[in-house]
Amino acid sequence: MTLNFNCSLPRENPKPIKNHKINLVFETATKSKFTLPILVSIRYADINVTKAEVSEDGKNLNIEVKNIGNETLVKSDVNLSSPFQADIQTLTNLEPNATRTLSFVIGDNNITKPLALNIYIPNEESKNAVPLYEWHLGEGVTIDLNRMPWYIFALWVVVGILTLLVLILYFKRYRHPLVLELSTTPSNLLALPYNQIAEAQKRLSKVNRLENTLAKAGVSQKILQSAIDFESNNEKDKIDMIAKRVGAVVDEKENYFELNLPQNFPLSIESLTVKFLNSENVIDVKDEIQNSGILEGKIILLLAEVDMMQSLYTELTSNKTNMWVTLLPNDLTRVLLSSNPKEVLAKVVSSQIALTQISPYQIGGGVNREAIFFGREKIISHILNKGVSNYIIIGGRQVGKSSLLKAIERRYKEIDGVECYYVSASNENLIEDIKLELDQEQLSDKAFAKFINTSSKRYLFLIDEADDFVKYEKEHNYSGLKFMRSLSEKNNASFILAGFWETYRYTFFDYQSPIKNFASIFELEELEYEACIGLATKPMKSLGLGYESQESVEWMIARLGQRANLIQIVCDYLVENIGTSKKIITKEDIAKALKNEKLLKFFNDWNEMSTDSKEQWIDRVVLYGTIAKGRFDDGDLQELIKRYGLEINSNELDKSLVRLRLGYIIRKEDDGGYVYRVPLFVDSLLSYDVEGRFGREVKATPSK
Repeated sequence: MTLNFNCSLPRENPKPIKNHKINLVFETATKSKFTLPILVSIRYADINVTKAEVSEDGKNLNIEVKNIGNETLVKSDVNLSSPFQADIQTLTNLEPNATRTLSFVIGDNNITKPLALNIYIPNEESKNAVPLYEWHLGEGVTIDLNRMPWYIFALWVVVGILTLLVLILYFKRYRHPLVLELSTTPSNLLALPYNQIAEAQKRLSKVNRLENTLAKAGVSQKILQSAIDFESNNEKDKIDMIAKRVGAVVDEKENYFELNLPQNFPLSIESLTVKFLNSENVIDVKDEIQNSGILEGKIILLLAEVDMMQSLYTELTSNKTNMWVTLLPNDLTRVLLSSNPKEVLAKVVSSQIALTQISPYQIGGGVNREAIFFGREKIISHILNKGVSNYIIIGGRQVGKSSLLKAIERRYKEIDGVECYYVSASNENLIEDIKLELDQEQLSDKAFAKFINTSSKRYLFLIDEADDFVKYEKEHNYSGLKFMRSLSEKNNASFILAGFWETYRYTFFDYQSPIKNFASIFELEELEYEACIGLATKPMKSLGLGYESQESVEWMIARLGQRANLIQIVCDYLVENIGTSKKIITKEDIAKALKNEKLLKFFNDWNEMSTDSKEQWIDRVVLYGTIAKGRFDDGDLQELIKRYGLEINSNELDKSLVRLRLGYIIRKEDDGGYVYRVPLFVDSLLSYDVEGRFGREVKATPSK
C-alpha cells in the first residue's frame, strides 16, 4: 500500500518544522484500528529583526535582520512601511544564522511610529499574485534613536563646558603669542618694548616658564624687576637706572641731565646729554631743546613716552648730522636687560649719528679710553702683580708706550693705597712737573722729598716721552734722575719711564747714568695677535660695522705687521670712507685704506729715530742697502760697508741695528739674521727708487 503526503508551511510568517509527530490511524476490514506515528521535518528560512537604530549622523534607519531558520533565503523583497515608507529593497542569499543590515534613508521623515517591516517571497508567475511567503516583522522592536539618556547627556554637556574652559585657559596662557615667542626664543625678551616686560613676566610666571626663559636670555630676576619699575619711575630715577646700567655718572642740570660715560664706553664720547620730551610735535621738540640751554655740539639722547617714540625717531634722527639720538622702546629694553648695556647703547648712538663724529679709533697720542685699548696684558699683569716698582719701557715712535702708561694709570686708580700720576716729560723741568701734579710746586726739592717719604701713601709716577728729559739730564750731570732715584730708594715713590733711543742709550751705554740698574726693562714688541683682531673688529662692531670675512681682517693685520697705530690709522680711514648705508667692509675697502695718505706719511717719516745726523745717515744706509733683499745679517752689512768704503764702525752699526729694531723697522731672528717687520712699509719704500736713494747716501757720507 502506498501513502502520499503533501505538507506545506503557512504563507505568513513561515517557520521550519523539525520532527513534527503526526499520528496516522488505520482501520482494518474487521473494523479494528491502530495508530502509526510519523515524524515530519520541513527545512525553511525564518527571518527575525535583531536590531533597529538610527545612524550616528541621523541620516539612515539601519535594520539588522537574521535568518534564524535552517535554510538559505535565496531571494526576497523587503518593504518598510513604518515608521515611514521607503523603496522596496531586495534581500538575497541570507544563509542560516547570518545577519544582514538594511539601510533606509530617513530624509525628512520622523521616527515616531513603531517599526513595520515586511519581507516576502514574490510569486514569480504573476506580479499581482499574493506572495508565496511573507514575514511581518517589527512588532515589539524598539528603534534606537542613538540618543543618550538625559543624565549622560547632561554629563557630557558639563564635560564639554569644562573642556572648553580648559582650552580657553590653555590658549590664553600657554598658546598666547607672547608666551610662545619667548618660550621658543628667550632672547626675544630683550627685543620687547619696555612697557611689555611686566606682561611678559606675568604670563611666563603663570605657565612656570619665567625662570627658564630668564636663564636662557641671561637676565636675572633683579634686573627684570628693575626694568619693570622703569616705566613708573620719575625722570631722575629713570636716568639713574640707565646710568647704573652703563656705568655712567649723572649730572643733573636745570632742564636736562648730563650722562658722563665711563672710560670703557665703546665710542669716542665723553658724555651724552639726556632730555625728556613732553611733546611729539617736532617743532615743539626743537624749541624745547633750543630753550634747554644745552651746549651746541653735544650729542642729545631724547627720551619720551612709548607712544611718542616712533614718530620722534622718524622725524628727528633721519639726518645723522643733527646730533640727536632717540631710544626706541625695544632699544631701551636692551639697555635695561642686556648683559652688555654699554655695547647696546653704543650701537644705538652709532646708528643715528655720523660715524666720523663718534669713531673710537684714535690717531696720534696715547689711547685715553679703555674701550679702544687692547693687549699688553703680560706687561700690565707683571707690573701690577709685582707691586709698585721701577720700570723702563722702551719702544719706537707710536708703538704704544703712552697708551700702555695710561692703561696702567687707569688700573692703579682702582687700587687703594697707591697714588698714580701720569706726567709727560715735555721739557727738562720734570721734577717741577711732578710737584705740580701733587699741588706741591712751592716746595723745594728737599721739602718735597720729605713730603713724599713721610706720606702714608705710596706714589707711582708714570713718565712719558722721557727721551728729551734723559738727554737733558746727561748734559746736567743727571741731577733730576739722581733725585728720583733717591726718592725711590726710600720705597715710598716709584717711577715708570717710557722712552725710545735716548732713554735706551743712557740706560745701556752710559755706565755713569743713575738709571742704569735703576729699573726693570720692557721692550715693546708687536701687539698680540688676538689683541690686533680685537682692535680691528670690536670698535667696528660698536659702530654697527663688520667685515665680509675673517680672512680679510687677518690679511690687513699681516700687512701692517701687527702694529697697533697702523691698524688704528687704517680702521679710522675705513670708518670715514665707508659711506652712510654700507655696513660690510670688503677686502677691496681695506686695500684702498692701505694706500691712504696718513699711512704713507708715517712711512716717509721713519728716519726720525735719532736727533744725531750721523746716526740718521747710518740708519738710512742700512735700510736702503738691505730692504730690497728682505732678509740680511751682519755679514751682509759688513760686506756692504766694505764694498762702498763707508765710514761706519762696528759700534755705530750695532747701535743702528738696535734703533731699527726698537723703532719697529726690523726684527732680529733666532739665527742672528734680520727681517723687516711691516710688509706694507717695505712695499711702500720699494715703490720709490731705493737703489738711487742708497747711491745718494753713499755719496753723502757725513764728515767726521
